[in-house]
Amino acid sequence: MRSLYLKVLVWSIATVVAAMAGLFLHAALTSPRRGGPPFQSGRILADFAQRSYTAEGVEGLRTFMKYVSADTDAEIHVTDSIGKDLLTGDDRSALLREHRPERPRYFWPFFPPPPRLVFTTASTDGTLRWIIVLKPAANANATPSDAFIWILAAVAILAYLFTFYLVSPLRKLAAVVERFGSGDLAARARSQRRDELGNLARAFDQMAERIGKLVTTERRLLQDISHELRTPLARMRFAVEVARTDPNRRGALDRIKKECDRLALLTHELLEVSVAEGDPGGRHLERSDLSELLAEITADASIEAADRNVRLSLRTPPEVRLDMDRELLRRAVDNVLRNAIRYSPDGESIDVTLVSGPAEVNVSIRDRGPGVPVDVLDQIFDPFFRVDTHRARNRDSGGVGLGLAIAQRAVQRHHGAMKAENAEPGLRVFLTFPNRN
Repeated sequence: MRSLYLKVLVWSIATVVAAMAGLFLHAALTSPRRGGPPFQSGRILADFAQRSYTAEGVEGLRTFMKYVSADTDAEIHVTDSIGKDLLTGDDRSALLREHRPERPRYFWPFFPPPPRLVFTTASTDGTLRWIIVLKPAANANATPSDAFIWILAAVAILAYLFTFYLVSPLRKLAAVVERFGSGDLAARARSQRRDELGNLARAFDQMAERIGKLVTTERRLLQDISHELRTPLARMRFAVEVARTDPNRRGALDRIKKECDRLALLTHELLEVSVAEGDPGGRHLERSDLSELLAEITADASIEAADRNVRLSLRTPPEVRLDMDRELLRRAVDNVLRNAIRYSPDGESIDVTLVSGPAEVNVSIRDRGPGVPVDVLDQIFDPFFRVDTHRARNRDSGGVGLGLAIAQRAVQRHHGAMKAENAEPGLRVFLTFPNRN
C-alpha cells in the first residue's frame, strides 16, 4: 500500500478484529458446553425415563440412561420427587435446590460461569426428576482479568509494531536533517517506502541535493570572484606605485582606468548573476512573442556586429508566444549573441534560428569561430570559465567569463535548458524552452 492513511486504517481494523477474536475465543473456552438431547427436550426425556422405569424397572432405566448419556458430556441423574437417585439410591436433593432454567445462559468473559450449573425437569406426573449437571470447561477458572491481560497484551504488541513502523522512518529522517543542518551536505534519507513518509524523505533528498549544489556553486563562485579580483587589484597597486615614481604618469593612470573598468564590468555581471538566480516565485511572466523579442535583440546587436564586420542572419516563424520574463530572457539571448559576435572572424555570419515544435521551443545561435574543445563543452556555462587553450576565447578577448553562466541561469528560470556543440566551424548554442501552448 502506498497510502499512509490506508495503512493506519487497515492496522486499526486488524487490531479491533484481533481483540474481538480474542474475546470470542475466550468466551468459547470458558462458557459451559451445551449437550445434546438433554437440553433440547428435558420433559420428554423425563417422561421416557419414567416409562422405562415403570415398564422394566431399574435395568430398563439404566439402559435408557446409557443411550442418553452417550450423546453428551454432562452428568445426568434420575431421581424421585424428593431427590433419591433411582439407579444408585444416592441422595440428590442438594442438586434439586441448585435448580436453574432449562436453557443455560451464554457466559461472556466478563461474567464467568459458576463451578457447576444444575438444570432440573419434572416428568408430567411429577413423580420423577430429570437432573443435568454441566461439567465446567477445562479453563472455567479463568477470570475476566486473565482475559483482559492477554487480549490487552496482543493489542499492545500490534500497536507497538505499527507505531515502530511509523516512527522509525521519522526518527531516521530527523537524524538526517540534523546531520544536514550541521553541515554534512551529503546526508540523504534514501527511503524505499512508497507512502507519504517515503514521499517526504524523497522530497527532502531532492531539496538537499539542490541546496548542496547551490552551496557548492556559491563557494566555488566566491573562490572564483576572489581570484578574479586579485589580478586587477594587483595591477592597480602596481600602477599606483608607478604613478608615484614615474614622471610620465599617463600610462599608469590608463592602466588604473582599465582595471577599474574591468572591476566595474565584473560587478555588473555579478549583479546579473544574482538577478538570474533570484527567487523563481518572484519573477513576472507574461505571454509574449519570442520572434519579436529575437528581432529586437538582433537589431540592437547589429551595430556591434557591423563594427566587427560580422553579418547577423535571423530566421523565425511569424509568431511564437511564450510565457517569459522579457528583460531576463533578453539579457540571456543578448549575452549568447554578443559572445558569438566577439569570437566570429571578419566577414563571417552568425545564424539565429527559432524553431517551434509541439513540445518545445528551440533557439539556436551559431558563430563560425574557433569552437570549443569537446571535453570542456559542458563547462563553458560555469562562472568564470574560459577556454585558455584557445587564444581566441581567453580573457584577453574581453569579458569576465560570466555571460554564458548568466544566460543559463535565466533559461533555467524559464524551466528551460542550454547546451552547446561544435558546428565545424564555429560553436552552436541551443536555448530550449517547454512549449505550453
